[in-house]
Amino acid sequence: MQTETNSPNLSPILALTEQAEQLHAQGSPAACRQSIARAEEGLKALNILSKNDFGPAPLLAGRLLLCRGNAQRDQRTAEGRVDSLASYDHALAAVASTTVPADASPFDRQLAANILTNKGITLLQSSDADLLREAVTCFEKSAEHRKNLPRDMPNVRWGLAAAWMNRGDALTRLGKTDDLKEAVRSYDEAISCLEEIGGFDHPPFVVRYAVAYMNRGHALMAQNSPEGVEGAIKSFASATAMMEIHTQKDSVEYNGTLGCTMMCHAAARMEQGREHAEEVAEEARKAIAHVKRFEEQDLLSTEVSIKSRHLLCRALATMLDRTPHDAPEVDDWITEVTDTVDEGMALERLWEQRGLEGFRLMAVELFRFGVRVFFIRQPHFLAEFILECMDPEKSPGAPVTSEEMHHLASSVIWDAALNIEQRARGANSQQKAALVEIVSDLHAADKRLQELREQHLGTSGPMVV
Repeated sequence: MQTETNSPNLSPILALTEQAEQLHAQGSPAACRQSIARAEEGLKALNILSKNDFGPAPLLAGRLLLCRGNAQRDQRTAEGRVDSLASYDHALAAVASTTVPADASPFDRQLAANILTNKGITLLQSSDADLLREAVTCFEKSAEHRKNLPRDMPNVRWGLAAAWMNRGDALTRLGKTDDLKEAVRSYDEAISCLEEIGGFDHPPFVVRYAVAYMNRGHALMAQNSPEGVEGAIKSFASATAMMEIHTQKDSVEYNGTLGCTMMCHAAARMEQGREHAEEVAEEARKAIAHVKRFEEQDLLSTEVSIKSRHLLCRALATMLDRTPHDAPEVDDWITEVTDTVDEGMALERLWEQRGLEGFRLMAVELFRFGVRVFFIRQPHFLAEFILECMDPEKSPGAPVTSEEMHHLASSVIWDAALNIEQRARGANSQQKAALVEIVSDLHAADKRLQELREQHLGTSGPMVV
């Protein structure tokens, strides 16, 4: 514990601080609430009742306020984020009100940097450009604090790498040309710090190193240039190679992160051109295989799984478009596309049932591929596919309130019905009967969608398409 002059016995308050930090580390909403309560108990013991109070031990107050801010942020509510920013500002003011003593612990000597980094992370959750600029400033100040500390002090280089990585993330989000160049430089600084540490036998270090390269690749991709894509491919390849030395190969951390690096590499390859479709498809399959065991429990694995399935569909669609319809591999590819879409949509519905709609936009893109393939290749299954994806009576958790999916469904139903009716005019009686049945199924599906819109969206009648 730091030495603070004119201080009472701080041991009981330090114990509350450690309890609050341990509770926050558990990560659950309940543990975060308990962490906030312990931190506030400690602040009350220091007689800190307003934002202008720093108490007799400002460094310990700063540590309590930092912990409270982190727990408030990690409740993942808008109110919690606002409260966390107030806690961080109070903490920074407390630390600035005193001189850090010579015998202070490494933690206390880095306290201001830690507060600034965490404030920046909270600001990163916004899409507002001004707040993202403020986040960049926080990370720059955090890095400046740590630059003035001995590099061999525990966690200095680790914290410095975190500041540079988060600065890169904020600049990538801002997305202007100069921002993206600075983002790449930030990731290079982070990678340099991590190389100084050299903890390649430590799994969390390996993941951090891989993520630095992966995010560097995202910044290069965002530059929208052939050179940027080429650089991104190299960065994603470096991230994948780093994850291969991870020692805990059965862990969700290993498989989720490796799946993500593979997915990103495949996506960058896809941007290079249609000639890479086979390579993209194979890498997307590998990414899916890595997260398959965890996709129903882990959010990163779910995201990788759904995005990789979308990427696989893109690659297969490219392969189908340039291959004759009667080629022997076509049927297998069509089956793979439809199975891939079905599995991705089912996974999204699982999370919808749990109250999470965060994967809905990705599901919409999968649905778009599905209706396209069924329309072109298997129109006799189109109505069944649409209702399986959108009717909660057939598939619990179906995103029935997605207006975009309703528009897509209505549009393709009417296009398909018109197309099939035109084909029926020149068909023989047996073919015509089969085509009429398909049209009947499509109209029945459209009627059911109208019922669902009236029930769940408060609208009736056909969609305007």
